[in-house]
Amino acid sequence: MPALSSTMTEGKIVEWLKNPGDKVERGESVLVVESDKADMDVESFQDGYLAAVLMPAGSTAPVGETIGIIVETEDEILLSRKIIKQSKFNQMKIKKISNQRIRMKKYQLNLLRL
Repeated sequence: MPALSSTMTEGKIVEWLKNPGDKVERGESVLVVESDKADMDVESFQDGYLAAVLMPAGSTAPVGETIGIIVETEDEILLSRKIIKQSKFNQMKIKKISNQRIRMKKYQLNLLRL
C-alpha cells in the first residue's frame, strides 16, 4: 500500500480497476484507495501485467503492505500465481521486501510490488 499523503498510515482498497492478467502501463491507474483524506487512484510504477491481487476490494492495509503483484511478461503470470499458491512466496515473505523491484533468482522471475 503506497503512502498517498504524509499522514496516511493505512488505506482501504475501494476498487481494483485492473483484473489479474490485465496489461498495465507505467502511470496507468490500477486501483482506487480510500486514504485518511480522499479516494485516490494508485498508478503502476512499471509496465507489465497484474499477476495477482493479494488484498481484495474492501480490505484495509497498512502503508508498505504488498497488495498486488505486477510481472514484466505475460509468461510470468502463471508462474507467479503458482509460486504464491504454493506458499513459496507468501504474504509473510512479501512483507519483508523493501524495494519496489525484486529478483527471484530461483524462479528467474521479476516481480513488482504494488
